[in-house]
Amino acid sequence: MSRRTLTYGDTVDSVSTDAPGTMGTSVWARPGADMQTRGAAAIAPGPPAGVGAARMGAPPVPVLPPPTAQWGSVRGGRSRLIWVILWGAALLSITAIVLTAMKWSSPAGQPVTPPATAAGPPAYTSEQIAAAKKDACDASMTTDAPITQAHNALWATRRDSPEWAAALANYQVVMLVETEYLKSMTRPEAPAAVRAAVSNAVDAQLAEVAAVTAGTPVSAKVDAVKAAGAQLEQVCK
Repeated sequence: MSRRTLTYGDTVDSVSTDAPGTMGTSVWARPGADMQTRGAAAIAPGPPAGVGAARMGAPPVPVLPPPTAQWGSVRGGRSRLIWVILWGAALLSITAIVLTAMKWSSPAGQPVTPPATAAGPPAYTSEQIAAAKKDACDASMTTDAPITQAHNALWATRRDSPEWAAALANYQVVMLVETEYLKSMTRPEAPAAVRAAVSNAVDAQLAEVAAVTAGTPVSAKVDAVKAAGAQLEQVCK
């Protein structure tokens, strides 16, 4: 930019010749006015203001972050801590539930029982053994008479006769009653041979009753009854 100065008396005309066809700016000032202005500026307190400089004002205030940001970070940290605690508690609870379920679902251990010592046969006195043998043998003799009587009455009756049913019923009742009585009179104190002979005689008699009732051949059953009776008579001597 160029400036041309024209003087008219005590007036200075400053014309700007920036471009053709543009209006210049005229500054009218008295001679010496520029010096007075500069002198006033020189004695004015404070530093001179430069071109384009900002006006001097209050000292700048430091800009702090908004309170919400700081509190937000604190709250975020606390929230994370609370979530960590909650997740840890949930994990412990799940672990406890799983362990409890495993404990309840596992089979219970079998109770440990001490091995049982083999108990020997009870000891009986000779008097007890003799008394038990006598009772069993007397019972076999007592039952022999009614059993033989009922057996003979049935064999004397024809199967197709009207008396057959009554004879069969009497035979069945007598055999069952007398064999039960014989078993009840055979106590553990009796000698083993006597107890075995009584058991064999009862089994043979019941097998004969079953064969007669079913109408099957009974000859072999009768022979077995006779053999068992002879054995019982032998051990009772």
